[in-house]
Amino acid sequence: MNRVVLLLLLMAGMAACSSDSDMENPFTGRWKLVCKKFVNMADTTMSAPESGDVIYVFAPVGRYKIMRNGEEAGSSLYFFNETHLTLFGIAEPNFYTKYSYTLSKDGKTLQLLVAEDYHPGIMFVWPGFNFYEFRKE
Repeated sequence: MNRVVLLLLLMAGMAACSSDSDMENPFTGRWKLVCKKFVNMADTTMSAPESGDVIYVFAPVGRYKIMRNGEEAGSSLYFFNETHLTLFGIAEPNFYTKYSYTLSKDGKTLQLLVAEDYHPGIMFVWPGFNFYEFRKE
């Protein structure tokens, strides 16, 4: 029942976002993860290299999938507005992460910074933030 309610709310939110703006979807396509960093509160940066190729593939309307070394690792829903991109969890669709994003002027570089994590029933304090950089293929 909770998943049905969440799905209905998500669909209403996506409809509201799409009707509020005539903004084209800048995320459509294949994006290769080129940098993943965690910065803690002591300003210590730790890079976390991925093993192999990690590609995020965004469909034009609301779905994305992750490819690892050419094989699909999972898919879920996403939506965006002028300032944030929200990705719903692949293993846990009730979880989502909201990112502030920056696109390069040529539209070929995407930077994501975690703005909010939502994990129902789990309380934790995140001692830093995650930063991701992608290049469009």
